[in-house]
Amino acid sequence: MRRRRFQRGGLSQRKRNGRLFWYLQWREDGQPRSKELGPCSDLTRAQAEVMRAAIMEPINKGILKPAKPFYTLEKFIDAVYLPVSRRKWKASTTMTTEALIRAHLAELGPQHIDELTRHDLQEMLDRKAASGLSQSVVNHLRWQLHAIFKLAMGDGAVSMNPTSGLSVSTCAVPPREKLVLSLADVRRILTVLPTRERLIFRLATIEGMRPGEILGLQIADFLGQSLRVSRRIYRGTVDTPKMGRKREVALSHESATLLSGWIPVLSDQRPEAWVFQSENVCNPLMRDNVQRRFIAT
Repeated sequence: MRRRRFQRGGLSQRKRNGRLFWYLQWREDGQPRSKELGPCSDLTRAQAEVMRAAIMEPINKGILKPAKPFYTLEKFIDAVYLPVSRRKWKASTTMTTEALIRAHLAELGPQHIDELTRHDLQEMLDRKAASGLSQSVVNHLRWQLHAIFKLAMGDGAVSMNPTSGLSVSTCAVPPREKLVLSLADVRRILTVLPTRERLIFRLATIEGMRPGEILGLQIADFLGQSLRVSRRIYRGTVDTPKMGRKREVALSHESATLLSGWIPVLSDQRPEAWVFQSENVCNPLMRDNVQRRFIAT
């Protein structure tokens, strides 16, 4: 289908029988069209322009660029940004990111999205940093603002992206110092934990698996000398591994031996049964329960 373009029409003077006439040319349905508007002695250019506009109006109907949609920031997030993002976000990302957006961007929500300036957004980030939020949270807010306005630019809801140059204030709470277990600490912990918790601890510290991946293991995932990682548990929800990275994890000899001894004593021996079953064998253990009740103590 031929693309239709807005036309002004070519207005010029042409001589016929010794007299000058206003002459209009345009295209309609891909074909050249023309019309003589009248003698220049009877029509001024302004009058000829009015006639040209009247002729071209029905031809250009529907061709003009549609008006820019009107959105407040809150309406754009609810009607456009979140529905688009949910298609690609994992359930865990949706859960945490939506809460972050609604909790911290609400103060800008009533404002028209195209009227928000970089100064407005930077002041909001600075207020959040001064309120005691961590650098990580403020940086996540900055990233979400950038993603929101990038999508708004694509939809024509804003005329420019004001998020370029946004920064995180140094007054934001810096990350807590990370505590690292020494080899002596690891050995000491392994000597005091019971079999189940010792196995979970080994898979996390020695085999390098994430907590959700460990608790998402099923019996069929144990391949003798390795584990197949194809799911994870996040707040009770079964999901795919982070970044969608399904993989095999090689096991050290002691971890493989522990698993070989642990699986036969499970109540549920089906291939799809959980390796780390809760009291209700149909459900896996919860990460926080294991950490708080059995390992941290």
